[in-house]
Amino acid sequence: MCFLAQNNIVSGIFASNLLRLKNHQLFRELLIGWSTYYTSASFTVNADAYNSWYDHAGSNSDGSIDWENDIEGVTEYLEPSAKPGKPIVTPANNTIWTDGITQTITATSTKAVSIFGTFTSSNDIVNPLTDPRIPNATDFDISGSGTSLPVNLTGTAGGIVIYKYRFISTNASGLSDESGVYSYTIDLRPATPGSAVTVTPATRDVAKDAGTTTFSVSNTGTGTMPWTAQVISGSSWLSITSGASGNNAGNIICAFNTNTGTSARTGTIRVTSDGAIGSPVDVTVTQAGAFEQPVLSVSPTNRDVANNAGVTPFGVSNTGTGTMLWTAQVTSGSSWLSITSGASGNNAGTVTCAFNSNTSTSSRTGTVRITATGATGSPADVTVTQAGITQPVLYVSPVSRDVAKDAGITTFNVFNIGTGTMAWTAAVTSGGSWLSITSGASGSYSGTISCSYFANTTTSSRTATIRVTASSATGSPVDVTVTQAPTPIGCLAMIDGNLLLHIPNISYVDPISGTLSLLADFVYEFNPKYPTFTLFKLTNYNIINNPSDLCAASTLSSDFKIHVPDVLLPDGITHLWLNLEYDPAFSIEGNGYFFDATYGIISN
Repeated sequence: MCFLAQNNIVSGIFASNLLRLKNHQLFRELLIGWSTYYTSASFTVNADAYNSWYDHAGSNSDGSIDWENDIEGVTEYLEPSAKPGKPIVTPANNTIWTDGITQTITATSTKAVSIFGTFTSSNDIVNPLTDPRIPNATDFDISGSGTSLPVNLTGTAGGIVIYKYRFISTNASGLSDESGVYSYTIDLRPATPGSAVTVTPATRDVAKDAGTTTFSVSNTGTGTMPWTAQVISGSSWLSITSGASGNNAGNIICAFNTNTGTSARTGTIRVTSDGAIGSPVDVTVTQAGAFEQPVLSVSPTNRDVANNAGVTPFGVSNTGTGTMLWTAQVTSGSSWLSITSGASGNNAGTVTCAFNSNTSTSSRTGTVRITATGATGSPADVTVTQAGITQPVLYVSPVSRDVAKDAGITTFNVFNIGTGTMAWTAAVTSGGSWLSITSGASGSYSGTISCSYFANTTTSSRTATIRVTASSATGSPVDVTVTQAPTPIGCLAMIDGNLLLHIPNISYVDPISGTLSLLADFVYEFNPKYPTFTLFKLTNYNIINNPSDLCAASTLSSDFKIHVPDVLLPDGITHLWLNLEYDPAFSIEGNGYFFDATYGIISN
């Protein structure tokens, strides 16, 4: 204290007791610390009262002074008018709030009659906020012993306000040292576009006894990311003790009570950052039950791998309670299968297996055994099945299709009757003027090729070829064919070199007799009065009792119009469609004449 530094005269009784404490390091430190509370240089000390208190009224079990806890009492006996200590301010300095728009800070002093305070505030986040001046008795005040000061800090949604507070406590002896400057930020800005919230780990497994655990929050994107955290399930035993809010990176510390139940329990914490990618994020705390029974689980039970060398993992977990130590070993197939990591573990882990190339055409299987002594489900066997060398074989069915003369579609099926993957393509290599692939021009392994073809208006059959190719596959390439029937000569309407028109099948719907099939012959006659008219004189017609279904029927309407869908000209190549109409002006003296109203060339 200052009175020691100033060589003040102290009574002999106090001095003799002080000698007993001269080597007490904590006492020396406290004396140095106390010196800041006093401005006077001398005191009047009641030495008898102090000596009695020291010998009989301390906090230690023998009544002596506990120098860490009894400092206030010692101060009262040394100087009854001592000044109060610094105000204690909560929450901690540099706190950032993001949840809600009203927050509270508190300043307390158990020895104060009043607490005075000053503050500054600003929403200018570019220029530093000025510290408030040291308070005095004219500033805002809370009165009463053991005082506290609730202060509402308000921010505007979407904005940021920075507050700085400074407090000082006082009693009858005067003012204490000031509390120092405490900065509080109300940050209600939404997350910057591009920010991304990440919380690790996703889960924490904790013991049945009470304790704490931590999760880390980070912004794995860009910009600013204010966030909040809250317990959304399990709040009866799980709570957040710090890190309920933050900006960008921070830690969430959770406390959990002892689990007295026999079953494990899980609580969930949700971290939210409005506008951030991935928000909200839920993480869990799973606490073991009082009575523990581990259960071994390995997933998957089998891995199918290619014939090439590589690695594959298996996941090990304890789906029960308590601690589960486990080991893993290859029990069959060790000549080509080995464990490269995860040969042992505790509760959850990964067993990673490496395998050599399989140079055989046959598959092979190795076994890995995971053992956890005392755990339900132990041991567990999992397998690795490795394929042999692959050799695809191309097969196309059928090898040919015979189709009718009319337009239509037909299909071919492609198969890989070998092993491995087989990519293939299909293309028309001949007959592309009338045959095309409408679907299935390529595929992998198996598939269907669909082909479309035009009507065959010729009197000869025709064949097109499709080639299916699968690189490196046995049997590739494969050629398949489509053979299309001709139009029968007896069914085809024809005009010969003498300009005689023969129509072998005309369909007419008679209202009394029903549908009739007719054949008719016409001859071209030139009329010099009307040289531009193409007239055909009906020379013969008969009813057909059994018409051929293969013939493309012409049609006769009730108003004596004949539509001929296909007429072969004398060159034996060109085909026309032709519409004939009855001409009553020329049809006299028992003759019937028709003129060609319209016609056109058939391109295919």
